[in-house]
Amino acid sequence: MVETHLVFTHGARRCVQLETGGRVEDVSLLADDVHHSAYLSTSISSGSFQTLGMPVVPTSH
Repeated sequence: MVETHLVFTHGARRCVQLETGGRVEDVSLLADDVHHSAYLSTSISSGSFQTLGMPVVPTSH
């Protein structure tokens, strides 16, 4: 099993709505944990967060 964490920027939220017609809430349900992009103290921003990799997926908005 792969544990997934999701961070949505404002631009990413707009892209989901405009380009897919989907809802951010539905995409968020696919992740194990959702983090707010403004919270710099979230667990995944720490250098001690154990990970094998972290993809960053840019959006076109």
